[in-house]
Amino acid sequence: MDNVTQKYEYNVLKYLNKDNIDKILKFLEKEQCSFIEDLMEDYLDIFLFEYEDFKNKYNILNMKYPSYLDRCKENMNLLEEFYSV
Repeated sequence: MDNVTQKYEYNVLKYLNKDNIDKILKFLEKEQCSFIEDLMEDYLDIFLFEYEDFKNKYNILNMKYPSYLDRCKENMNLLEEFYSV
């Protein structure tokens, strides 16, 4: 947790919504994401997306890159596309 609070500015942290994060985490678990801790540490700002928006972006990217999460595990830079979809 210290890594997260040191890495992100207060402006990012203050807009995080626990319920929204929980929904996204459950979704990722259902999709069998094996690197949730890495996401929380290195891409915490994707949890700022509202759950439905997150799901839509994920589905678009999963169509563009079949097995999107597996590809992200190998190349986390693919997560950057969440911000442009």
